[in-house]
Amino acid sequence: MVNRFVIIDRYLDEVASLIESNKCFLIEMEKNKKTILKLGFTKHNVFDEIKKLSYLNYISGPERDEDFNLKGLVWKFGKKINELEIYIKIKVVSKGLTCISFHEAEYKINYLFK
Repeated sequence: MVNRFVIIDRYLDEVASLIESNKCFLIEMEKNKKTILKLGFTKHNVFDEIKKLSYLNYISGPERDEDFNLKGLVWKFGKKINELEIYIKIKVVSKGLTCISFHEAEYKINYLFK
């Protein structure tokens, strides 16, 4: 049986590969825009931070996404960036990686492996 760490790492390897291939998209929700502006980030910075994720940042997933019409399963992560706790929700779809959420956490994040 493959353990959960390996599954998460494999998924994040696929995510990094899609980012390197520039097959990544950011949903421009207002919450995302505000956080990116607050951090002084560009879209490129967002995907650089996503590439740095590890199993330690894992919250949950894969799970069905009820919010968007794009097929695929969502994975949720969190990361502290410049003293802000950032909630990250991503999904691999046929066109590449979609970042649905990259904004300040609205609740306390419970990391599964921290």
